[in-house]
Amino acid sequence: MKQTILIIVILFIGALTYYWLSTKNTSNEIKEDTRSETTISTEPINNLTQENAELVAYGFIQDFIAVAPPEPDQPAIERIMKVLSKNASAQIHKETISSDLARFIGVQDVPDQGASVEDLQSVSPTESYLVVGFNYSGGRVLRNVHVIAEEGQWKVDSVDTPQTQAEEFDRIGNLVRNNPGMKTDVWYLVYESQGQPALSTELEFTQASICAEGFENNTCDPSVLTQGSRVRILGEETGQDAVRVIRLEMK
Repeated sequence: MKQTILIIVILFIGALTYYWLSTKNTSNEIKEDTRSETTISTEPINNLTQENAELVAYGFIQDFIAVAPPEPDQPAIERIMKVLSKNASAQIHKETISSDLARFIGVQDVPDQGASVEDLQSVSPTESYLVVGFNYSGGRVLRNVHVIAEEGQWKVDSVDTPQTQAEEFDRIGNLVRNNPGMKTDVWYLVYESQGQPALSTELEFTQASICAEGFENNTCDPSVLTQGSRVRILGEETGQDAVRVIRLEMK
């Protein structure tokens, strides 16, 4: 009888010991798993990828199209204001966003046939630019949308014209209009090239043409140009003796 009781006591103690050890191991495993999960969840997320750079830059252009009058899209306005860099924020204000954006981007109207992605270039780990095509019924113009890193996010900082587009025609000369042999009420540039005097080319102004005087850059209004003005024309040849004006600089 005593032997039986002793065996039962030994078995009971063994069971308690096994239970205690099993509980301790399980507790340790849970703690290790919890620490592992915590470590994974707190790892920083890299927002400065090239994919995100493209999304931010192209999204900005799409929102520019969406905020055009007569019915500006309010959510698009909010998105634009959030994605601007500190430098760009000083140039664009919510109250005058349509005109500010047109000046910032260098176009007068939104492209009636939409926009397209042409190329993405990485300048550095904290700077990239997206080449975007603005597709108008009368032709296409290109813009570089520059994004920079601010506070761990891509921000739109500036928009300019690709150099390759502006270098196709670069001449300094004088503006003339209604001279003999020229189209009526059409502006021409009279200039010299390699010793050849009085060469002329017809100037084609588009909604994206920029006129610059001093520090001001505005969409060109051909009706306010002055006969004989000395100017520099940057543009691209569209045919024989014709140039699409990208930028006109008063000299």
